[in-house]
Amino acid sequence: MERRENSVEAMKKLGQTIIKSQQKIFDALASKDEIDRKSNLVSVKKQELNWDLIEEDIKGVNQALEKKGHRILGTHVILDDKSDSMTIETYSQIKSETFKNNLSAKVKSLYNFPEEYWDELQKSGRIELNFTD
Repeated sequence: MERRENSVEAMKKLGQTIIKSQQKIFDALASKDEIDRKSNLVSVKKQELNWDLIEEDIKGVNQALEKKGHRILGTHVILDDKSDSMTIETYSQIKSETFKNNLSAKVKSLYNFPEEYWDELQKSGRIELNFTD
């Protein structure tokens, strides 16, 4: 035997789903706006990446997210030689929702960059490094 919903119950469920979805979208956009406002990267100036300062930028992004209630799951820094870019991807969680927050910058040169990473970047044209607390 199966129970069927009447149209009133179905409409209530649909309305609740729409309201919850709107709130999730607003929360995600607010989180992204907060990062964008605080995304003055310390490590990148005039399209030059100073590797010694990358952890300071990661901490800044993490603090902005934590202030909004996110729990940081991990961070990836991606350098792409073909597109002359660096992307900081931070994975975070609020309750059971998981978010991927990206922050990118144009990078044409590297300063204080470790030799072992440089070799890999030259070989593959792209490198992804993982950072954890």
